[in-house]
Amino acid sequence: MLTAAVLLFAAPQYLSGRIVRQGMLNDPHILVEASDALRDAQYKPTLDASRGLIETPFASSWKGSSKPKVTLVEFYDYACPYCKASNPHVDQLVRENPDLRVVYRELPILGDNSVAAARLSLAASKAGRFQQFHDALYAAGRPAPRQILRPRARRRSIPSPSTTRQSRPNSGRTSRSPVNSVRREHLCSSLVTACSAAPSATTP
Repeated sequence: MLTAAVLLFAAPQYLSGRIVRQGMLNDPHILVEASDALRDAQYKPTLDASRGLIETPFASSWKGSSKPKVTLVEFYDYACPYCKASNPHVDQLVRENPDLRVVYRELPILGDNSVAAARLSLAASKAGRFQQFHDALYAAGRPAPRQILRPRARRRSIPSPSTTRQSRPNSGRTSRSPVNSVRREHLCSSLVTACSAAPSATTP
């Protein structure tokens, strides 16, 4: 009787542990899925609280539907080759899904050129020319300091960090602001022309 009682209470725990262990050995991806589920549960309150701010585009920094059922947020850096490579695929998603909106968020983490390019992107977005600027800059290549066209950028009403100066206190001389110490971004003639000639986009 004692042996039967021990087996009755111990067997389920012993067997369940062996079943779980064997299941994980047979399909190790269960561990990855469990880790992802734990991460999602941990970050869900933070994401839910910030979702409105994240999914609301800055000015014209978006593509796709003005009344979306699904919103995809892309954090990107113009100096990131993977971001550049994904751009045509994101455009394909927009074309194939009329209820999709892609919201773009600058994340310039790869150096001074990234910061300068992001500043121009925000300026183009405020002017309603984000889509044209975004695609043209990616088409031009990785941002580089020697190819910025300051005069044409000024004429086309796209502010450039390289044109900003600030006066030193109690001095008649001018000096470059911290923005101007940033290495200059890649901006070609076709880019500026495209940004100025294309119809502007409005914020939904």
